[in-house]
Amino acid sequence: MQTNQETQTPVERARELLSELSLTEKLRQLGCTMTLPMLPLEYQDLKGGIGAATVVGGEDYCSDLRKVQDYIMENSPHHIPALFHAEALAGSTVAVGGNQYPISVGLGATFEPEIVEEMCDATRRQMLSYGVRHALSPVCDLARDPRWGRSNECYGNDPTLAAAMTVAFVKGLQGDDLTEGIAACGKHFIGYSQTEAGLNTHKTMVDPREIREQFAKPFEAAINLAGLRTIMNSYS
Repeated sequence: MQTNQETQTPVERARELLSELSLTEKLRQLGCTMTLPMLPLEYQDLKGGIGAATVVGGEDYCSDLRKVQDYIMENSPHHIPALFHAEALAGSTVAVGGNQYPISVGLGATFEPEIVEEMCDATRRQMLSYGVRHALSPVCDLARDPRWGRSNECYGNDPTLAAAMTVAFVKGLQGDDLTEGIAACGKHFIGYSQTEAGLNTHKTMVDPREIREQFAKPFEAAINLAGLRTIMNSYS
């Protein structure tokens, strides 16, 4: 005999669960934290549940993820697992043994989006095997000021090139079926790379037309052509 939960859709289960959560639990699900499994978990921000987490693991990354997830679920009133995310700009993650590829500015110099899509397909499969389902990439910013310290994370200064590379990145990472894919996160919306004096997290110095016609182009392409699932805001 099937239980009610087995016959419900994921959306229906989520709505039912949401109705049962306390205000504190709901707030915890909006949170995100970085965890260090080599340190005592009881002293880290995990009790009561957490919406998302990144795990700084050691040589056995999968065991570290399992350890953290078990602790989160055991110490959550409704046993809700966390969504694990990791950087995936040039490879699967920072885990020992994870594949690493050329950084974005080097990939942009190839003018071959197919290479990026192939790289991200391999990244997708490796992250999926770990249990990490959200990638904090690609960087959709334009590298216009070499003083800005994250210029190497961009595909270059041309919005059309950046858009083509970003679309390829998202398609390769998310795949045709997101149940077997990794949700990509376009960042940083918007104008993050064009700051006063090239200072990181400083105010953006771009006029509205340039924002709309150039800096928004990679984001627009990723959303409309590749179905980008998440976006990170600019730190400016």
